[in-house]
Amino acid sequence: MLATAGADLDDEARAVLAEDLASPCTEEIAVFQAFARTLAAAQDSFVVVDTAPTGHTLLLLDAARTYHRELTRQSGQMPEHVLHLLDRLRDTTRTHVLLVAVPEATPVHEAARLQADLARSGITPEPGCSTRA
Repeated sequence: MLATAGADLDDEARAVLAEDLASPCTEEIAVFQAFARTLAAAQDSFVVVDTAPTGHTLLLLDAARTYHRELTRQSGQMPEHVLHLLDRLRDTTRTHVLLVAVPEATPVHEAARLQADLARSGITPEPGCSTRA
């Protein structure tokens, strides 16, 4: 980012950009970008993401996308794989979201909250199916 977006900045603006890049969310942004690149590259593949049944995953996606939107506003650049990530996740012909939880109160409630968070983001999990252990 410093080499590209920061190349034409004066010293003060470059220092602000460097400070932004040193923020605690930088690692989360890097994970988000790796996730987005993986999904973009998986044209004829399966990608399985095993994550906690909470809204934290969606909050990460939303926060990272907002951060990238701000960087784009400032630098005019947003990677293609980031730009279309939520569209890919919303595309039910390509993405199948399965919520899996053990049949106990807390995991079931967390999965229900995640389903509501997904719905707010326009992502529809597969209709209920269950198996018994």
